[in-house]
Amino acid sequence: MKVLIVEDNSQTAMQYQLALEERSHDVIVTHNGEEGCNAYSDAMKVTRSEQKNNSPFDIVVLDYRLPIKNGIQVAKKITTKNPKQKIVFATGHLEEILSS
Repeated sequence: MKVLIVEDNSQTAMQYQLALEERSHDVIVTHNGEEGCNAYSDAMKVTRSEQKNNSPFDIVVLDYRLPIKNGIQVAKKITTKNPKQKIVFATGHLEEILSS
């Protein structure tokens, strides 16, 4: 499985990466919303040239609070490019999200 992780906390990102790579998953980690969008766009270009109608990642794991672009902004940009992309939000700020 190919996974994109967008997480600004380096400790959390490393834990995700280690857990997934121990299970033989291919993991790309970025540390802010802009990097996450760029990594997704770059992977889309490669995927389109190799295979049609496929997502570049099996899943995208997004933090909600990210520098430059927040998780919602990243998710909107990704789903504009690929409405079928599976996205999981992982955050410690659930109350903030639910109250907005």
